[in-house]
Formats: sequence, C-alpha cells, structure tokens
Amino acid sequence: MKMLTKKIDNIILHMNSTKARSIAFAIVFPILLNIIISIAVVIIFHGMYEYTDLRLQLITNTIVFIILLYVYIRTSKLLGQYDSEKNVKNLILILSLGFVISSFGNAISRVLMEVFGFVEDNLTVETILKASIPEALLLTCVSAPLTEEIMFRGFIFKTINKYHGFWTSAIISSILFGISHITPLSMAFAFMCGIFLSYVYYLYKSIFMCMILHMMVNFSSLAIHYLMQSEPSLKETYFILFICLALIIMITLRLHISCKMNRQDNV
Repeated sequence: MKMLTKKIDNIILHMNSTKARSIAFAIVFPILLNIIISIAVVIIFHGMYEYTDLRLQLITNTIVFIILLYVYIRTSKLLGQYDSEKNVKNLILILSLGFVISSFGNAISRVLMEVFGFVEDNLTVETILKASIPEALLLTCVSAPLTEEIMFRGFIFKTINKYHGFWTSAIISSILFGISHITPLSMAFAFMCGIFLSYVYYLYKSIFMCMILHMMVNFSSLAIHYLMQSEPSLKETYFILFICLALIIMITLRLHISCKMNRQDNV
C-alpha cells in the first residue's frame, strides 16, 4: 500500500512540476477518469440496468468522486495548497444564493423557450422525475454536486487560477462545466452557475462552500419541477427575473464584503 501511495505521489508531483503539465493534468485527468469509469460501469452492469437508469450514474459518480477526492487531498498535501477552513457564518447567504440562482435559471429558460423559440430536450429531466424521490435527490443533490465540484472547481478552476486571473480560470472551467450538461439551455445555465461557483471558491478558497451552493441550486431546481402546478405567465416570469437578478447582485455583494472584512480581521 505504501509503495502504491509513493508511486501516486510521484506521478502527482511530476504532473505538477510545470505550468503546462499542471493545467493539462487538472483538465484531462478528471474528465478522462469520468469517461473511463462511465464506460466501465455500463459494461459491467450491462443487462442489469438500462443505460438511462439513474443508478448507473450514481455508481459512476460515487467511484469518480472517491478517486478524485483522494487525488485532490494528496495533491493539496504534497503542494501545500490546503483549502481554507469552512466559513459557516455565511452559510445562509450561500443557501439563499443557490435558491435565487435556480429560480433565475428557470425563469430565463422559460423566456428563451416562449419568446425566442428555444427547444429544450427534457429527456434528462423526465428521467429524473420518473425516478423515485430518494434516487432523484441522491443523484441531483448529493452525488452530482460533490463529483462536479471537485472536478471543475477543485481541479480545473483551482489549478488554472494558480497561473491566471479569476476571469480566465472561471470562464475556462465554466465552459467545460457547461459542455458536460449536453443540451443547449442546460449548457447555458450550467455556464452561468459555473461562474458563480468559481467566484465562491475564489472568495472562500473552500470546495465545501461550492458543494453547498451547488447542492442548493440542484435541490431548488428539483423542488420547482416537483411542486410547480402550472407555469407562470410571461409577465410574471419577467417580474421573477427582475427580482432574482436584484437578489443575486445583493447577495453576491454581501458575500464579497463579508469575505473582505474577514480577511482584514485576520491580518
């Protein structure tokens, strides 16, 4: 076991020895790992589940998360790049931001479909809604946020941000995050969420806070789909958009000010 750990440590150090290797490793390793594990799970469980079965995605996410978490912890230890301690003082603000972003995204999607004629492939949403509530919650609110955050913020954003500014790091990681969501409207919403999630990591230097925000966004989206009896009118949707946008700006500014004050207190 010690020999294996030493070999893994040597690979991690080698892949982080230069800027080019570090960024390439941070992008390629988690994405390639996810593809390999996804294919392996489908092959192993072929005949037991349909390829659209949520349980296959749950198994894949769990395996990928465990491997990525291990490598993330080893990398942080070897390079001395530990996450900051969890700041629970702003947890309510983070949860509120997650709900508002989710509401904003749903409203934007409705406007794009109603006014501009965008068509969304609802296969993924329908598959999730057809599953049992525990399965849907476990996938969308636990396994997906945990796996995606350690992949896109923990590896990709964090590594690029070591060498480049916030916007370069946030845009690259958010584009990749958006592409992973396949359908056009989901990609656009995921890109927007990726920017906010990157900013939260930039502020807190904590993957934990990103996971909490991501969980809340997904939970709110799922709750809206389950509980909404009828679609709001277009006029009501515009009103929701305006309120959500104002709240997003207010909460983001409050988080920024709070983090700035905490850093001054720690100096």
